[in-house]
Amino acid sequence: LVTASVHTEGGETRLRAERIVSLDDALDGLDTGIELRIGDPGCLDGVRERISEWSPGKGQVRLVLEIERAREVALVLPAGYAVPAEASRTLGALSGIATVREL
Repeated sequence: LVTASVHTEGGETRLRAERIVSLDDALDGLDTGIELRIGDPGCLDGVRERISEWSPGKGQVRLVLEIERAREVALVLPAGYAVPAEASRTLGALSGIATVREL
């Protein structure tokens, strides 16, 4: 992402980059959350391990587990996290995660 200013000098229009930020860094600063649908509870250690590496923030982490046919339990972690841009990809790659959705 580029923040720029436009100046006209001597009949020429000039564009000056004021700030350049990678898209991943910009997304890391948002208060996005993530929902994980758990297919196999055995994956929870891997989920915990990855989430423990995240910084505190305002993003919500929701875990959804199907307990019976057409019945599920949703747990929201009490702490907020700065959910990194690559979270969907890294958590979705874990065996036992059915789906990942950004909130």
